[in-house]
Amino acid sequence: MKPSLLLFILFLNISAILAVKTQAEEFSVGNLQITFIDPDRNNRAILTEIYYPVTDSGKSASGSFPLLLFGHGFLMEWSAYENLWSHFVPQGYVMAFPRTEGGFSPSHQEFALDIAFLASAIQELNDDSDSPLYQALNGRTAAMGHSMGGGAAVLATSYSDMIDVYLGLAPAETNPSAIAAAQNITQPVLIISGSSDDVTPESTHQIPIYQALATESRSLVSITGGGHCYFANFNFFCNLGESGTSGNITVTREEQQQTTTDFATPWLDFFLKDDCDSW
Repeated sequence: MKPSLLLFILFLNISAILAVKTQAEEFSVGNLQITFIDPDRNNRAILTEIYYPVTDSGKSASGSFPLLLFGHGFLMEWSAYENLWSHFVPQGYVMAFPRTEGGFSPSHQEFALDIAFLASAIQELNDDSDSPLYQALNGRTAAMGHSMGGGAAVLATSYSDMIDVYLGLAPAETNPSAIAAAQNITQPVLIISGSSDDVTPESTHQIPIYQALATESRSLVSITGGGHCYFANFNFFCNLGESGTSGNITVTREEQQQTTTDFATPWLDFFLKDDCDSW
């Protein structure tokens, strides 16, 4: 499917999605923790977890892989997204999670700038012979995120020319406004939401972001009966917030996560790996 044809909103039943054949895993998962320093922001420290393809013996896998930068949700640890890195890294992706702005009063702006900074800083490891990522990156980057992190990734995408595509999971409006920033995004975009999400309802968060986008290569997938927190594994604060709002969730966490990767994987393969048959 050509990018010019991606102007649509999909409303899908879970039963149809579960029939999609998933790609076999190829790599094991390695982990690297680095604190990056941004000299342009008073040497701001950005603690980052990086997951990357390795062989069964633990050595860096041979190959050239795209980078996925992922922003966490409000009061959510990066570890809640193990479902994502355990899926994407075996498929041939490097996935990085900035651990900043995890408190009760996060700065959406600083979080966005962290993501934008990492888009350059991590790619530079491709030329560092002492790094496990030496000659392991293909130079292409996706900004991703969930909830608050999804909104921050919208901001980051509007700021950085090092970000090639944006993929958001129930992205939330932020301060500064992700909706306003979307007007400056010309990169391909995929937004996945849950129709029963009352934490960040589609009508006031994902749909306005989608409608504001400048790009013609955009898609919005709404998971029928999907919620807000099911994009991740269990997190106390997320589930606490959703328990008091979203009462019409009709899918399981496993079903929502499977649906998400069934759409996200071929989309990312198309744009970041030039796999023209995948999307």
